[in-house]
Amino acid sequence: MREPELTIGMPVYNGAATIRAALDSLLAQTFQNFVLMISDNNSNDRTEEICREYTSRDPRIRYVRQPKALSPADNFRFVLFEATTPLFMWAPVDGLWASNFVERTLNFLVCNPDYVCCQSRVLFTTMQGESYFAMGTYALTGTWRENAERFFRNPGCNSRYYGLFRTQVLRSVFPRRSFFAYDLAASAGTIKFGKHAELPECLMIRDTSAFAAHERVALNRHRFILWQLFPLFPMTIHCLRKGYVPCTLAAFDALFRRNLYITFAFGLFDFGRIGRRYTQTHSLSYAVLGRHSRLRLSWYNRLRDAWRAQDLQPTPPSLPQISTPTPLSPPAKSKWVSVAALAGRASDLTIILVTKSLESTLAFIDSLARCQGRLAVDLIICDVGKYDVTELLFANHPNFLYIRCEPDAAYSHAANQSLRAISTNVVGFFEAEALIQSGALQNLVSSLTDREGIVGPQILYLDGRLKAAGGIVEYVKGAYGYGHLDPQPDHPRYKFARQVDFCPTGYLIRKDILDQLAGFNEQYRTFEFAHIDLAFRARALGHACDYCPSAQVFSYCAERAEDRQNDWDRFAREKAAQMVDDYETSGRDFSRLHDRTSAARVLYIDADSPTPDQNAGSAYSLNIIRILNEFGFRVTFVPDSNFKYRGKYTDTLQAMGVEAIYAPFYHNVRDLLIEKNGNFELVVLCRVEIASQYLDLVRQLAPRARIVFNTVDLHFLRELRGAELLDKPELFERARSTQRAEIASIGKADATIVLTTEEADIIRHEAPCALIHVIPLVPDPDALCRGAPLNAPFSARSGLIFVGSYQHAPNVDAVTYFVKSIWPLIRQRVPTAVFRIVGSGMTPEVQALAGNGIEVIGFVDDLDAVLAQSRVAVVPLRYGAGMKGKILTSLRVGLPTVSSSIGSEGFALTPGEDILVEDDPSMFADAVIRLYTDEAMWTRLSQKELEFARKNFSFDRSRDLFHRLLSEIEVDRLSPSTASKIDADQPISARHSQSQASLRH
Repeated sequence: MREPELTIGMPVYNGAATIRAALDSLLAQTFQNFVLMISDNNSNDRTEEICREYTSRDPRIRYVRQPKALSPADNFRFVLFEATTPLFMWAPVDGLWASNFVERTLNFLVCNPDYVCCQSRVLFTTMQGESYFAMGTYALTGTWRENAERFFRNPGCNSRYYGLFRTQVLRSVFPRRSFFAYDLAASAGTIKFGKHAELPECLMIRDTSAFAAHERVALNRHRFILWQLFPLFPMTIHCLRKGYVPCTLAAFDALFRRNLYITFAFGLFDFGRIGRRYTQTHSLSYAVLGRHSRLRLSWYNRLRDAWRAQDLQPTPPSLPQISTPTPLSPPAKSKWVSVAALAGRASDLTIILVTKSLESTLAFIDSLARCQGRLAVDLIICDVGKYDVTELLFANHPNFLYIRCEPDAAYSHAANQSLRAISTNVVGFFEAEALIQSGALQNLVSSLTDREGIVGPQILYLDGRLKAAGGIVEYVKGAYGYGHLDPQPDHPRYKFARQVDFCPTGYLIRKDILDQLAGFNEQYRTFEFAHIDLAFRARALGHACDYCPSAQVFSYCAERAEDRQNDWDRFAREKAAQMVDDYETSGRDFSRLHDRTSAARVLYIDADSPTPDQNAGSAYSLNIIRILNEFGFRVTFVPDSNFKYRGKYTDTLQAMGVEAIYAPFYHNVRDLLIEKNGNFELVVLCRVEIASQYLDLVRQLAPRARIVFNTVDLHFLRELRGAELLDKPELFERARSTQRAEIASIGKADATIVLTTEEADIIRHEAPCALIHVIPLVPDPDALCRGAPLNAPFSARSGLIFVGSYQHAPNVDAVTYFVKSIWPLIRQRVPTAVFRIVGSGMTPEVQALAGNGIEVIGFVDDLDAVLAQSRVAVVPLRYGAGMKGKILTSLRVGLPTVSSSIGSEGFALTPGEDILVEDDPSMFADAVIRLYTDEAMWTRLSQKELEFARKNFSFDRSRDLFHRLLSEIEVDRLSPSTASKIDADQPISARHSQSQASLRH
């Protein structure tokens, strides 16, 4: 039998909680020719029982129980001096080792006789699930002077102490007596005899939970008060006496600073702010002087610079024998945290992670934990890296499933091994070198519920530059990320949802689609092309790949060029026909390659971004945009009055797939049209001021576009009514000017939208050749369903309500008129009644109305909840035009309403049956009181309103009306899925054809 080559010494005291795992880890080493010496420092738990059990099972283990407790240093000394082998290592009782740890470190020392120590990277873990890499295992490969200066400058945690040493060297330098940081003295001594190596893999794990207790015990063993004040002083004296410290200013400075740090961090005396400052900054001047340390004195500067010059020693290069190509690294972190399962919750999604690097895996898990939110996540780790501690760390983790694959296995092969373990309906695939940002998973999951197929995030590099806003596969250029390396990832062109060729770095997919595709094609080695192939096969089955810009993921991945080129060559051969077809479908228009939606483009210009919770005009515009989306159009939206990014309102547009334009990227419509090369098939201009400004410009820069003028309401009609009410000549002049501009715009446009038949009749009288379409207010697709449960009974309600935006003058006039002329009559007969003024854009004039039962509430997030509390809605408008959104709001929730004739205009409601209509103040007050006090009347009108809303207002009806408009102006590029749901186009009359031809010319 061969003589053992290695002794493993395990000093232990009360280690019953961890010693089994440590012994199993050591006995499972691939290198078996060693002796394991256990020195039990008189433990009083089950340590002895466990050790004797293992001793009886394995003859390599020697167990010695000390008759009386030794100091920690003496226990370490005991196992060292019992060793008879040429190599030695200490094994902490809370450690775990990869199965090849001993083999790798021992082979290195055998092959490199000028090295006295070899250690791998070490991972620290805590009971709280945190983990971080040790900072004290770095290689020391320079001269003795360079190595010693570097070691004393930053010994870190000194985890090299648990590496593999040459026994004779370690014996010759181990301290004869115990003192604080004796391990630093031992490591410093070995540096004088040779170099220290660090393997690039992490092959050891340590539990740090008891570190603080060990340090405090070591400090308390010093009975001499000076050593308790300055804990590192004995170690310093020992190293100076033994000659372990080079006689250089840099070495003395490093040792002095290390003493200061230990004194402030662990010394007996609390130095207060000075100690805290120094431990945080390692700057003595800042610790003592604080912010005054920035004062500059010439003599101090010269002394400081001369002193620090000794510290500027170059870092020695890494060993060529163990160096590997340096990959991009995750951002430096002190700790990583682990994903936590949500108790009592079924998992929402499963994430598959194929990984080669432990560090990247920990960084990914940390980002996943921080963005997890309320999602319950299953994580499956497929390890294709070299053998290290990854399996020890994750194999028995309660939140993970660990699958060990062949080293350097193809991505597709490794990912396919995980598919049978998936138990959720949603699956996520991400590169290991990805960091998921806050909210990204929630946004991806919610985006996937709205779509069938695949959805992926925006990908950024760590420096903030864009890596990909969706992926493009082009037959000539290959596969690449849209916007690659653009320093402006928030540019509108990258911030709207759309269909793409593939989603780089990561995405979510439905499990049934993954099953339908039978997983990944195992011909592809790289993550990129395994997923490109999957996306193309999914698209062939009708499942789109969508880009979700509100989800962001950082990436620091660099694929191997050889594997990527091989995968591209294979993919190009197999998918050449499909890529050529995509090229032909895009019409050779390279500006559209990033958007695979085969749709016409629409430019939609309104005064501001739609704020549907604040005014009816916004809700109308937003729902028209929804209709255009359903028809397959790609909408570009311009908020002309401010070019402002409006937070959640702009985000809503972008999530719908609308390219929302805003500053500082765009400042005017002309530049946008020029940049887009006039590439629009339809332009919608909302409101007269916008139409009159841009009609001619659009004709010039987008000559093939059809132009639709959306009046929102007939502005000149509203202004004329206001002028008649207030009897001001200047208002009449302004109304006539608006009328000229509005009629001129209607004449130039290809089609005009109005909300009511009354407005259509007025326009036909003013512009008989104009093509007019009546499209009433468009309700939200689910608005009527949402309103029914809120139909609370009469007895549960109280008060009156008026809803509106108070930046709109007719609404301000209405509430002011109601409070002054109608409310006193109501209050006199129903003194308990209250009047709630609700809505956005409150003005001082409206706020001053509060009091005498009037509540000025302002904007509310949940309008339906306030409506459910109210008994009667009032709409006392004295002037205006179009349809009033407040009436539709009352109809859909069944809230009985008293309105003026102006307020109910355009709805075709029957007064007395569906709604109460009065214009006289006293009669208006009488109607409100009757409705407020008569439960039978209230119930009848409530049911009538709900029935009227369901019968006359629906999203489908509005969509049909808009489809007829598009057919008449020959913009009929509808998506196939929508075209099948809509009736065939209506015939175009000769009169309309001729009038449109004359208008276009």
